[in-house]
Amino acid sequence: MYLRAIKRAGLASVVIGVVCAGAAQADSEAPATRMDAVVEFPAHQDLRLYATDFRGRQAPGMDVEYWLPARPDLDGRVVLVEFWATWCGPCKDSIPKLNKWHERYGDDLLVVGMGDETRDLVEPFVKQNDMRFPIAIDTRKRMQTALGVQGIPNTFLISADGVVRWQGLPWDLTDETIEQVIAANKALLNGKSGTAQSMQVTGSTTARGAEYPPFDRRARIRAKDVRGKQGPRIEVAKWMNEEPELEDKVIVVEFWATWCGPCVRMIPHVNKLHAKYKDDVAFISLSDETASTVSRFMSRTRMDMHVGVDPSRRMSTKLQVRSIPHVIVMSADGIVRWQGHPAHLREGVLRQIIVANKSDLGLAGSATPAASRFDQ
Repeated sequence: MYLRAIKRAGLASVVIGVVCAGAAQADSEAPATRMDAVVEFPAHQDLRLYATDFRGRQAPGMDVEYWLPARPDLDGRVVLVEFWATWCGPCKDSIPKLNKWHERYGDDLLVVGMGDETRDLVEPFVKQNDMRFPIAIDTRKRMQTALGVQGIPNTFLISADGVVRWQGLPWDLTDETIEQVIAANKALLNGKSGTAQSMQVTGSTTARGAEYPPFDRRARIRAKDVRGKQGPRIEVAKWMNEEPELEDKVIVVEFWATWCGPCVRMIPHVNKLHAKYKDDVAFISLSDETASTVSRFMSRTRMDMHVGVDPSRRMSTKLQVRSIPHVIVMSADGIVRWQGHPAHLREGVLRQIIVANKSDLGLAGSATPAASRFDQ
């Protein structure tokens, strides 16, 4: 039976999955929907379930002891949580599919793998098998027990009010079903009023505080790979608009040019990120063109981020940038936490860097003063 999208506020979707069967260069987006149309969650299918049938019912809370690398922010997204184990072959087979969903729908879908093994077993497995989505550990199996899970993997698709919208095995879950849930969730989020019971998520960030996202070792870096290393000083010959305040902030530097088509196409994306995260992130777009060339371009193109020019190409030379657009993301201590094409910089990754940066500042006090990393 379909559930109609009625007026409510603050509803996200949560996809919850359980891991191993047996007893014991621009991102894709979900299809747009008409705001005056009724957007419905998927109908319940006749599937074999290896857990209590929770479809149409309130799901239990997500109780977590540790998060790897950091506790995620639901932030209105769909969340895919998979109960899994390192010994489970089908779980391992599902990792590429989960990675794909995490990357394709990352702005609207949060993928979480939940295991009941100890951290010393899980953490090296996660790194060795390139699990790019957040991992939750609950050795007491509280959520798994509450759901009546009899075998893994087993997937629950849950909206932010905590109601299970789809349930089955992960290989029965299709892109189309995920997109339908995302679309229905967006209809609930847009212009709704009232209150709803949201899903409860517990647990500390990590045992050591929030952590930065792991590096994708398969990413094509068209420059010197400086991830995890001290980044270059911010060197700008002239600011074309407001000079940024860098102290305690995450710093995003994009190398671009007015003649570069892909760079120009990225401007609305960077404008959007700047508007949303400007209190925590300094977005800098740096061109090696003349000030007059960039000024003419800005007179007809909206650029909300901090725009600078450096015809001497001091930063890009140090980074050996071979292709633009190219982005580096540095924490307040000057360490590069992400690097690559701006189209691949997802909000979830940026949020994780922001959280970890704040954690660092809280644990270590003041970071390296901005002035020591800034030349003009």
